[in-house]
Amino acid sequence: MSIEQYKWKPFDELPLPPVELQVLVALTGRELHGYGIMKKIEKDAGSRVRTGTLHKTLVRMVDKGLVSPCKAPSHASSEDQRRKYYRMTGKGARVKAAELDRLEKLIELGRQHTEPKPGWSY
Repeated sequence: MSIEQYKWKPFDELPLPPVELQVLVALTGRELHGYGIMKKIEKDAGSRVRTGTLHKTLVRMVDKGLVSPCKAPSHASSEDQRRKYYRMTGKGARVKAAELDRLEKLIELGRQHTEPKPGWSY
């Protein structure tokens, strides 16, 4: 789906800071607490997000309506029940899809314009 096909155009949110996209990807199809988000990003993206950075990012994303606090899932342990959980909102899902679209186009353009030219050496 191209960015132009979205009924609601999320251009004000794009480009997303990388950490916001990583949070949205981590929250796809699940609710997680902050530490769970950090571990999911580390596992999926191979990068670390500091606690303070994640906290500020989540506050900003809640303010923008991309994520919202939610109740802990019923399967969470009693210790995890006390943690603050987050879920991606519908707006967050649309912004994530639009950002991934934008990045795919950028990558494709980059690949088209970086074909080795005759005589180039690396």
